Amino acid sequence: QALAFFSRCLEAAAGAAGEEALFLSNRAGCFAKLGEHSAALVDARRAAELAPRWAKVWLRLGTAAEAAGGAEEEALDAFARAAELEPCAATASVLQGATSRLHPVDADAAHAAKERGNTAMQACNFGLAVASYSKGLARLPPLAEKGADQSQRRADAHAAVLRAILFTNRSTAFSRLGAWAAAASDAREAVAVQPRSAKAHCQLGTALLGSALHEEAYEAFARAVDLEQGEPSRASRAQKGLRACLSELPFRRSLPARRRREARFHIDYRRPRGSTRIFATSDIHFDHGYNDDWAYAIDHRAFQDDVLVVAGNLADTKVAVVRALTTLKSKFRRVFYTVGNHEMRIGHAEASRLPDSVAKLHAIFAACDELGVDVAAAPVCEGVFVVPLLSWYTADFDEQEPWPSSGKPPDSRCKWPMDADMQLWKYMLRMNEEHLRLVPYQGTVVTFSHFLPRRSLPFEPEFVKAMGCEMLDEQVRAAGSTLHVYGHSHCPCSEVQEGVIYVHAPAADGQRGLPSDAHLALVFDGAQPSVQSWGTDGRRRW
Repeated sequence: QALAFFSRCLEAAAGAAGEEALFLSNRAGCFAKLGEHSAALVDARRAAELAPRWAKVWLRLGTAAEAAGGAEEEALDAFARAAELEPCAATASVLQGATSRLHPVDADAAHAAKERGNTAMQACNFGLAVASYSKGLARLPPLAEKGADQSQRRADAHAAVLRAILFTNRSTAFSRLGAWAAAASDAREAVAVQPRSAKAHCQLGTALLGSALHEEAYEAFARAVDLEQGEPSRASRAQKGLRACLSELPFRRSLPARRRREARFHIDYRRPRGSTRIFATSDIHFDHGYNDDWAYAIDHRAFQDDVLVVAGNLADTKVAVVRALTTLKSKFRRVFYTVGNHEMRIGHAEASRLPDSVAKLHAIFAACDELGVDVAAAPVCEGVFVVPLLSWYTADFDEQEPWPSSGKPPDSRCKWPMDADMQLWKYMLRMNEEHLRLVPYQGTVVTFSHFLPRRSLPFEPEFVKAMGCEMLDEQVRAAGSTLHVYGHSHCPCSEVQEGVIYVHAPAADGQRGLPSDAHLALVFDGAQPSVQSWGTDGRRRW
């Protein structure tokens, strides 16, 4: 019936080239499904003559020519034409698959295809470049299996280099076309084949940046910078990409950041006030000693309607952070979290997976998204907001000697792409600006950070240069904070300063680990801020 219908349509469309091409292409598809490949080939050829700039008709022609037999080169030319006219992952895959089926493995042919692609790139013919690189990939030998002899491994290593170059170059062509998903996919293939290729990582960063995946892009550029150390002339592109990501991240315009806000902000917007309490803790150090036992011992029923605020130094490794948050999330209805200095340290086990502390920060954020843990501001019931604030310390917290110490830095295991003494605290505050700007928080606002926002809060004087940041208090007050929770000092505190309640309720004491009677601080009782001590059994202590 479809065949007859398209035949009638062709008679009615006589003289209209565009319509004729459409109906011929559709009738060719019908012939192909009926197994009449020669008839399909005739219609597809005629359609291609009428609409030579239509990629779909060339795909139809290639399929018909391959199936009909005896027209393999015509099939490959048609598939290549489709990829050139409509360069995308789908047409490139069709061309690559057909070339693999119809042509033998030939490394020299693969290299020649790469050179043709490079020439096309120089001429800004990116569609032709995609087609050429796809043909080159198809002519490469498959990767050697485990147990291959030495000569096979040498040949495989050479092919791997060429494969990585072809994927990287095709990714670049896709990037120039704005086909970011295809560009990212190819760049990931290149990195998988040659994980120490700085160019592949750099191209992956470019594709991810174009895809608005700024956090992943940052990690790719950071790896490229690491791999290019000692070669400053080659590092400029990676450094430029890294700086672009650092500039973009504070605006929270990436897809993960937007999804995080869309998914989490309105969950409790209309939850009745008085239906939830807010508890706070910090400095649990889950991966030290037996501190995890304290978290496991929190009653699993007593706090199921409540919110927990965790003000940093939860654990040192990302794995331990995830374990700790998983445990705490099972005890509370909702968990809000911000990082401290311990989370930002890069241990030996993490160095191969995380290029620096910014990458670790966003890896932790991504894990929080998967766990349903909040790292951005949100209401927890009507008229009550919880606002996490990123922070870092600055040496001018020390009024007597407001400059960095000349000795070993206090967090030498952290790795930052900017000056940790002069720029890092500013960058952390910039990361807060967007969600402070977006919503005028009205009602009760509970802010929290890891580091101290005021010099007038209690702390051990010997650690003053690594204790806090006075500029942070400006953001606390810009948010309209009623109560601010902080961590780090291990000097418990609950006091009002200039109209804001400041609370520090560390779980661990900083010297002996987690005491057996460590408590939770109730900071909002459902009606108003109210600082009380509660045990892990859900009972009030004072």
